Amino acid sequence: MQARDLKKEAELTVAKIRNQLTYGSNNDSDRNRADFLRGNFVRAAAPIAVLKNIIYGNTSNFPSLTKLHSLAITKYGYGQCGEQADAAFIDLIEKGVYPIDYCSTTKGEHILLVLGRDPASDKNDMSTWGDNVFICDPWINKVYPLSDFTKMQNETTLGKYNKILFLGKSLPPHYLSGTLLIEESVKNKKDLIKFRQDITLHPDIVSMFTSKADSHEELEKDFRKLRQDFEAIKKTALFTLPETQEYITQIQDCLKVISQIVSEEKTPENPVKSNFRGSVVTATGDAHTALVKQLNAAIKKDSKPSDFSALGQSVKEFNFDQAVRRLCTFKEEPERALPILNILLQFKNQLKINLDAQVGDEKYAAIHYAAVKVALHGDRSLYDLLVKQGANEALPDKHGKSAAQHLQESLASFKSQSSKAFQA
Repeated sequence: MQARDLKKEAELTVAKIRNQLTYGSNNDSDRNRADFLRGNFVRAAAPIAVLKNIIYGNTSNFPSLTKLHSLAITKYGYGQCGEQADAAFIDLIEKGVYPIDYCSTTKGEHILLVLGRDPASDKNDMSTWGDNVFICDPWINKVYPLSDFTKMQNETTLGKYNKILFLGKSLPPHYLSGTLLIEESVKNKKDLIKFRQDITLHPDIVSMFTSKADSHEELEKDFRKLRQDFEAIKKTALFTLPETQEYITQIQDCLKVISQIVSEEKTPENPVKSNFRGSVVTATGDAHTALVKQLNAAIKKDSKPSDFSALGQSVKEFNFDQAVRRLCTFKEEPERALPILNILLQFKNQLKINLDAQVGDEKYAAIHYAAVKVALHGDRSLYDLLVKQGANEALPDKHGKSAAQHLQESLASFKSQSSKAFQA
C-alpha cells in the first residue's frame, strides 16, 4: 500500500475509534466527558470474556484479545490507550491494511501502532524502519510520520494522563518516553490472513458485547451478569492458574469499584445526587466516593441545594480546581459556601487540588476570586480558609496585583459602602 494510502486509512480508523468513545478515555483531553465507571466495565468484561472463551475450548491469543477490546469499546464507549490501539488494529486488519506493528513505549506506559515498517528492518532499531512509516495513535487522535517521533516526545499538550488515575502515586513519564518496542506484527498478506483465522471467539462470548450499554439500568444488568460469570470462573481450574492471576486480579479490582458505585446509586436520591452520578476510578474510588458522600450530606442541609449544581458538575468531571473556584465565586452568602469548601479542602492532598491554578483573561486563582468577593459582604472567611490551606496570597494576577492587595481594596470598599449606608 502506498504511503499516502496508509496515512489516509490510519486517519479514517482513528476518526472511527474516537467517534466510538462516547464516554471518553484516561487522556486528560477527555476529562470533561470521561466516565471512569465504564472504564472499569471494559477492564472487567474483556478478561472475563477471555477466560470464558478458554472454558469453551478456545485458546487465549493476541488476535482474540484484540478483537474483544474492540468489541468492548463499542459496547461501553470508553477505552484507554491499549484498548484504542487494539480497536484500531482490528479495524485496519479488517480493511486489509499491512504491515502493522503493535508497539509499546519502553518507559512511557503507552500503546500505539506503527504502519509501513520495512519487514526486513531491524525491529530493535527505529532508524532502520524506513522513510514512509507512520505512527497511528488514537489516544491522542493523531497520525504522524515516524520521523516526527522525537519531536512528539517533546510535545506536552496532547498526551497527558488524567491525574485522577494516579492519586497517591507519581505520574508516569511522558507517554512517549523511551523507544518503541514491537510486541506483535502483521508484516504481509499471509500474516494478515492468519491473524483473521486466529480470532476464535465462541458465539456466547461475542453476544456479551452485542448490545450497547447506554443507560445506568443497562450497566447494572450487565454488572450482575459479569458477576455471575466470574463466580462460574472461580469454580474452574483457571481461577488458580499462575498464568491467569493478572486477569483475576484485574477483574476483582474492577468489579469491586463497580459494586461500590452501583450500591451508591441504589440509595435514596437527595436533591443534588444526580450531579455526581457515574464517575469512579479504580485507584481512587474511595477518596472520590467519600468526598461525594460528604458533599451530598452537607448540601442536603442547605436552604437551597440547587444553588450548588455547578459545583456538582465540576466534581463529576473531576475538575476539583474549578470546584474550589466556583465556591469562591458563589453568588449567595459566603457562610453557605464555607462548610462546602471546607469539605472539599479536606481532600486537597488526596485529590491533588491546586489552589494556585490561574484561569481566564485576568489570571485569577481561587484566592483572587475570594478576595474580590469580600467587597460584597465584608466576610473574608473563604479567603482565610484558602490561606490556611496553603494558597499563595502573593500570587499576582494579569496586572501584577496580588490576592492580598485585592483583599485590602475589597475591605476598604466594603467599609466605605457600609459607612455611606449608615449615613443615609
